[in-house]
Amino acid sequence: MLYLLPLLSFALAEDLSVSSNIKGLSIVVDGTDTGLRTPAVVTGHKPGRVTVVVGDACRAGDAMVEVESGRTASVNIRAEEQLATLTVAVKPAQAVVDVNNGTVRLSPNVPVGLPCGTYEIKASLKGYSPAAYTLELIG
Repeated sequence: MLYLLPLLSFALAEDLSVSSNIKGLSIVVDGTDTGLRTPAVVTGHKPGRVTVVVGDACRAGDAMVEVESGRTASVNIRAEEQLATLTVAVKPAQAVVDVNNGTVRLSPNVPVGLPCGTYEIKASLKGYSPAAYTLELIG
């Protein structure tokens, strides 16, 4: 009888097939990073409801999935772009702040949400030397 208990627990372990609209996102099940990336099959779940999160620094999505005994559960999660918040503090406050050569003009000291990515930030004001910085925003 002692030998059957470990086998019984293993027999009740089910599989969960996880995919997303973006390949290569990390897979977290019930708060535990599986170490796998989409698409992948996560093995060894007990039947019941699980929370699945897929994502990286810039995109994320989640779903609740019912894992049923004797079946491989499947879920396709839509990952959405996560915005990062950028606030540029300048002195004097009248400076003009351009992002990516003027594709975005910021109001100094006012937070703005931007998609993840690399940005060139330039601040200028007549009578002052311009300042330029390159930074990468993550969600």
